[in-house]
Amino acid sequence: MTSLVTWMGLVICVLIAVVLYLLGKKIAPPSEENPEKRAPYACGEDFPPEEVQVYIHNFHYIAFFVIFEVAVLLLALSMYSFSFFAVALYAIVVFLALSQIPRW
Repeated sequence: MTSLVTWMGLVICVLIAVVLYLLGKKIAPPSEENPEKRAPYACGEDFPPEEVQVYIHNFHYIAFFVIFEVAVLLLALSMYSFSFFAVALYAIVVFLALSQIPRW
């Protein structure tokens, strides 16, 4: 019975969201095509998109952060369960494996 109520609540919420979306689309004024809206803008100066450089030197740290956040979340959620040691072992193995990746 609880499962049925949960699914019905989900369906009702989705239907309300769809109705609000369609209502907003109907009420909103039509948009005008303007090439300046799609132009890149930075600090009041126009710049060509070809000159934008993306540095990925910090990607290594970002990957570490995401993986360790997931490991900490798993450890926190499994603190009082029987699988705590399996998750702790996973976190240790991930840490040891990632420590062997060379930095750029």
